Amino acid sequence: MPEYSMTPEEMRAYLNETHVAHLVTLKRNGSPHVAPLWYQYDNGNLYMITGSSILKTRNIKRDSRVAVAISTDQEPYKYV
Repeated sequence: MPEYSMTPEEMRAYLNETHVAHLVTLKRNGSPHVAPLWYQYDNGNLYMITGSSILKTRNIKRDSRVAVAISTDQEPYKYV
């Protein structure tokens, strides 16, 4: 698969489209917990809403390290 990179303008346009984000948090034992979430992109910020007692929220309160992947499932494949 060829390497693909987006310009900052392409990335902003991509993030303003509708995609599912995958939020990765760390469980208590250090293993990853991946959760699909809808997001809102606004002025360089990603916003996601979840409940306060949900596992991903508890994980973030305990360990703020996270990763987010936002990708397409059709060609041409894109991701941020």
